[in-house]
Amino acid sequence: MNYITLINAFWAKDLEHSFTPNDIAVYFRLLERCNALGWKNPFNFSVDELLVKLRLRTKDPLDTARNRLKQAGLLDFRNGQGRGHTTTYWLATPLQEPEENPERGQKNTPFISPYSPPFSPTFSPPTTPLVHKTKLNKTKEETANAVTGCAGAQASDSMVDSKLPTKSAAEPPKGAPSPGKKKSKPRAARPAPAAPPPLETRWPELVAELDAEGQSTWARFVAWEKENPLPKVFSMVEPLLPKQLVELTHKHGSGEVTSILLDMQNRRTLHADYDSANLTVQAWLRLRKKREAALSS
Repeated sequence: MNYITLINAFWAKDLEHSFTPNDIAVYFRLLERCNALGWKNPFNFSVDELLVKLRLRTKDPLDTARNRLKQAGLLDFRNGQGRGHTTTYWLATPLQEPEENPERGQKNTPFISPYSPPFSPTFSPPTTPLVHKTKLNKTKEETANAVTGCAGAQASDSMVDSKLPTKSAAEPPKGAPSPGKKKSKPRAARPAPAAPPPLETRWPELVAELDAEGQSTWARFVAWEKENPLPKVFSMVEPLLPKQLVELTHKHGSGEVTSILLDMQNRRTLHADYDSANLTVQAWLRLRKKREAALSS
């Protein structure tokens, strides 16, 4: 168990799950603590101390990140029961090291290792019963005879069919629509949107209408977006406006909103599936809260 193996396995999982900044911060804080304890696994880490290390004010972003990492198979955890009992974490480790690759250094050769979490029951696939060799040979022989018989029947049928007319007078011409069915029109492809201008230059009149707190929230978001560009989100048919961003941040917290925006940016078919950025953020937030409630119940 070492840093390189765990880090490589984490980024291999990131290709499939597109981890958020909170997910990455939580995993590497736990990895740091496990290393400091001499790779003790499982190990304990209090929620309060972890929130301080992550600079989080509430526990909701931590719960979301832990559940996403658990679903990805990177870790498992068990909450402490009562005062003085901290949360127990277990970091999943690759069951075997990757074999030496003769094409080392080439692209498209990621290593994704299997995991075996300790707090979940293991799955054993049912074994396939062996077939006796004599019975298997007999089955092959019967199948070959059946295929030969079908070929002879098809040859005789083709001789009869050759005497019949190829088309009936009542048969509709090829390419004509069936009765009662409308011919579907091809869907016009939506043109690719142009790259949006920088956020600090957009909507100055809308930003001026915000109060002092709202303008401060928008300024912090603009600074964050420079480090985490969202060109897809802000080139939608109805992009996210400053007032909408401020209202979402005050209601759900900046961590939740930015996490959803990054997920939207990573969606390949965002422009084809959605038009309004504001409505999409709200819908995805509701869906995430339902999933979190289902996991906690």
